[in-house]
Amino acid sequence: MKVEFTDRDKGWNKLKGEVKKAGASYTEIGYPADAKESKKKYKKKYKGQKKQMTTLEVAIIQEFGTSDGRVPSRSFIRSYFDKDNERISKLGKNLYSNVISGETSTKIALGLLGEYVKSGIQKQIDDTYTPALAPSTIKARMKKVEKAHTKAEMIEIRKMPVSKAIHPLIDSGQMRNSITHKEIIKRG
Repeated sequence: MKVEFTDRDKGWNKLKGEVKKAGASYTEIGYPADAKESKKKYKKKYKGQKKQMTTLEVAIIQEFGTSDGRVPSRSFIRSYFDKDNERISKLGKNLYSNVISGETSTKIALGLLGEYVKSGIQKQIDDTYTPALAPSTIKARMKKVEKAHTKAEMIEIRKMPVSKAIHPLIDSGQMRNSITHKEIIKRG
């Protein structure tokens, strides 16, 4: 008597691979050191600087402050994670469940998580007004308005809300707009 056995994989191996991949993969959110947005130079130099700083350097100074105390810590990344940690964790678990059930891929799930956290950090920047700017910084920003002489500069300044002149984390918007995420996919 001859018995034949045929094993038909209807996606089980692919699903196992995706689950392994999801467990080993992650997303970098914020200012990854190798991201072009992080390396972008600020147009202006800050008082006492010899070279222009990168977006990453400015973000670190704003997040932690300077050792001499001239720039106070204005945490926008750590404070966001402290505030929204529960929701981020819940979203991550839900997205992982979607990967396990085959509804989505690891890359898409991590991309969605990255976008959620990125927008949360940007909102935290928008909502951070303390510690306030030094009066000299506000005065310097207001002088920028007075010095505008081209039509394009005047149009940009007219669009700027008054609160932007006193917003401690938004001057040009470069730091806020440079937040990114990068999915790191591992085989597992």
